[in-house]
Amino acid sequence: MLIKLENRKNLKGALIWGGILSFIIIIYLAFFPSMASSDFSELINSKLGFMPEGLLESFGLNDMPDFGVFLEYFCYVFQFIIIGLVIYGMILGTKSIAKEEGDKSIEYLYSKPIKRSQIVTSKIISSFLMIILVMTMVLISSIISTFFLNETDSIKVIVLVHLFNLIPILAYWMIGFIFSVILRDDSKSIVLALSFFFGTYLIGVISNTVDKLNFLKYFSPINYNPSVNVYKFFENINNVSLNVIGIIICVILIIGGTIFTYLYYNKKDLYC
Repeated sequence: MLIKLENRKNLKGALIWGGILSFIIIIYLAFFPSMASSDFSELINSKLGFMPEGLLESFGLNDMPDFGVFLEYFCYVFQFIIIGLVIYGMILGTKSIAKEEGDKSIEYLYSKPIKRSQIVTSKIISSFLMIILVMTMVLISSIISTFFLNETDSIKVIVLVHLFNLIPILAYWMIGFIFSVILRDDSKSIVLALSFFFGTYLIGVISNTVDKLNFLKYFSPINYNPSVNVYKFFENINNVSLNVIGIIICVILIIGGTIFTYLYYNKKDLYC
């Protein structure tokens, strides 16, 4: 019952986010034939050559992607879609419980014979399903685009890139849940979610730009494994390896955040 209730509340927002992100990736991929032209690629590469190497790395451009190769162009575009997915997941997590307490709708649940752990479980499952729904919409849009661009050989890698990027998305999502159980209401949830995300993103940019601050990259989950690195790893290009430590940190954040959410919410003083 609780999961169905949560799904009804979250479905509209998920469809809107999924629709917008799907539209964006379809539009960007539609430009691939133009980007693939040799003259345009040379122009882009010449412009990028003037940018600092650290800044290029932050945008997954440190190896100067060949926009004439569909998967390299796709990964370049997809990194911006990932930003949207992370923001959606984090806002969803941050508002999940705090919103209920802020608008007093939590009183309805407390009037029922429902455990607090059941409330948390329903919100985690429902929000997870919404993230999967949005990601699936984007994936389907990406696959459809490959048929129009005659790049169907790329579907396997595209699926792998989508699946792999679920890891940082879920890490930020669970951090959002931690914020949600700590907050008394959701009045500042969106600001907090956006500030945290862009703060960690900026830290990643700084770590890639300043060599002495390279250790800061571990405070930026979205920068652990750029999509282009995931693609090159699975395609065995240039012996690119994945940031295993980053993957472990994300898993710890997801598991640890889940445990913290349950424990904290079960002991939290409720404000009805």
